[in-house]
Amino acid sequence: MLKDPKTLKDIQSSWETVRLVQAMVRTNLNAGAFGLIPQTDQFRNLAHNLVLFFAFSVLEDALKQCRDEELFVSKGSELRRLMEASKSVVAWADYATIDSGRDKRNAVAHKRQFLPRAECWQYIDAIEKELIAWAILPGPVQKEYTISLTPKS
Repeated sequence: MLKDPKTLKDIQSSWETVRLVQAMVRTNLNAGAFGLIPQTDQFRNLAHNLVLFFAFSVLEDALKQCRDEELFVSKGSELRRLMEASKSVVAWADYATIDSGRDKRNAVAHKRQFLPRAECWQYIDAIEKELIAWAILPGPVQKEYTISLTPKS
């Protein structure tokens, strides 16, 4: 869908980073469960909400590029306006879920209403499905992150 190969590559790279950060957060929080001071659920959720912000940022970048390539016209650059302007032109797989996630992301940012980690994962997966449907990603991105307990020599 995107014509500019450099921007396409940048957005793909950003999404790979979203998935890597998600794996890092998950791995480190799980490892921390074995520590002397376990994390609270609120802290665990906060970490996943930060990944959700990053995921929506990548979606916003993709929509801005679509607008810049004149796939649609938008009166503004904020995510809500970009989504509304693209709705009749871009083949959304599940606009309602993404729009709900955008509203909830805003509640996190402005009202500190943190989402449970499973809900963050649901919205991140939904964003990835959109990027795949728009041929921005060739398929789901899988990233693993491990913690080594062996000291480096």
